[in-house]
Amino acid sequence: MTNPFDEVVAEIKRRGFHNHRLEDHSSLVNQGLLRDLRETCPALRKDLDGGVVRSWTDMKSPAQS
Repeated sequence: MTNPFDEVVAEIKRRGFHNHRLEDHSSLVNQGLLRDLRETCPALRKDLDGGVVRSWTDMKSPAQS
């Protein structure tokens, strides 16, 4: 049985990540979640395509200011 994270896990294995706190690892998981939501939710896909909803990664937290 496949799940939305099969591609993410395969990429993590390919890259050899071992620390889930690395930025690349976090970005990969974020992108996987957004990709799955985009593929399964027509309303979100429409809003993403129309620029109503946007996404970004690697934003600094208030603690990093």
